[in-house]
Amino acid sequence: MKTYPELDNYLKRVALKSPEFLVKVERKAAHDDFPIIGPLCGQYLFQLARMIEARRIFELGSGFGYSACWFSLARGKEAEIHLTDRDPENKKKALQLFSAGRLKSEFVYHLGDALGELNKARGKFDIILNDLDKIKYPDVIEPAWKKLRKGGVLVTDNVLWSGKVYSGVNDSPTRAIRKFTKMIYSHPGFRSTIIPIRDGLMVSLRV
Repeated sequence: MKTYPELDNYLKRVALKSPEFLVKVERKAAHDDFPIIGPLCGQYLFQLARMIEARRIFELGSGFGYSACWFSLARGKEAEIHLTDRDPENKKKALQLFSAGRLKSEFVYHLGDALGELNKARGKFDIILNDLDKIKYPDVIEPAWKKLRKGGVLVTDNVLWSGKVYSGVNDSPTRAIRKFTKMIYSHPGFRSTIIPIRDGLMVSLRV
């Protein structure tokens, strides 16, 4: 989804291009209309992982591993990246993608409920990426706060939701995103900012 298509197209023209193995994935995702976080957000994930020297990363909703590739490109062997999805086929595709990119991180793929897997995971994480079904967004805040180290970051995709959050749409996913946004902005354990690239990234520092 693109909240601001003209801005998105401009930024894609001026930004660094993705590695070739990810360009192929981006083209296929566009052809199949499969939602991925996209190259602009991927570049931001790369920067963030480098900036805070992330070692442990947990993704709530991973699909076939596109976003995990950006984390791995940033941190290489230093990273332990946990992925979640319910579909075994996506796990197979993710492993193939990691092999195609010759990625060196430690990948842990959890099949099942993403929040349940996060709650069971041991230790703290440096980054949690939230890309679940939108109606579950409000349920992410407290588990993420508990599982992030101080100074860690929760990154949430789709918080502008193609403009629906401010255009009067009132379906269940839109209401859930509005609720999540209000809750996390007012949460004393986070300091949050929305970055209006692609479909909106919420970046929340665990304080």
